Amino acid sequence: MYYVRMNGIAYGPYTEETLRGYIAEGRIIPESEISLDGENWRSAGEVPGLFPPSGTEFGGLSDTAPSGAAPGVHKSSFFGDYIGCWKKYGSIRGRARRREYFAWFLFNAIIIFVILTVSLAVAKRNGVDITVLQRINATPAINAATPDETIELIRPLAPYFLPMMVYAFLSILPSIAVAVRRLHDMNFSGWWYLPILAFTVVPIVGSIPKLLLFFIPGTASGNRFGPNPRR
Repeated sequence: MYYVRMNGIAYGPYTEETLRGYIAEGRIIPESEISLDGENWRSAGEVPGLFPPSGTEFGGLSDTAPSGAAPGVHKSSFFGDYIGCWKKYGSIRGRARRREYFAWFLFNAIIIFVILTVSLAVAKRNGVDITVLQRINATPAINAATPDETIELIRPLAPYFLPMMVYAFLSILPSIAVAVRRLHDMNFSGWWYLPILAFTVVPIVGSIPKLLLFFIPGTASGNRFGPNPRR
């Protein structure tokens, strides 16, 4: 019996006949990982006689299919890429293409904006003065206030910021994980994300390395972190 792993997701077990059927259909590619016990993995292309010598154009495996399901071609939607990051949560195994990375941060920004807008609307309806946020930046007297005095000014708004803070906290690990997988896509170690984060404190140019993750394409074929996720 064989197990197949793609983008960190295990499929199987399959008989050799079933496995060869998936290969013929292009659902399993040479870069897919194969295991006999579900623990020790190697590239399917390294298994002698598993692939036809003539060569076939292969598709990839879905990174959203459940373990044990039949692998299929990756056809997730843009929103599906965002949901996929939640499903993988803190997993740094495999690779993330540019679309998945962009989808995660785009929908995060939209959702945080919606949560904040609704929270402020509810606060205003409940009689809380939400203009204090504008006055903190615009009023010299408030700018000169001590931190404790500023906290007292915004204290009535604190409960309404809780949903946004909870969402932001829960999204920390997926944000780090998708960035690491994006580095893997370019065949870089995930440890490079540490200096990238440290560099963000540099004024003006500090965000450039993180922005590059949106634009630099990954390796066209499989690399040491897995097969091409765009297949």
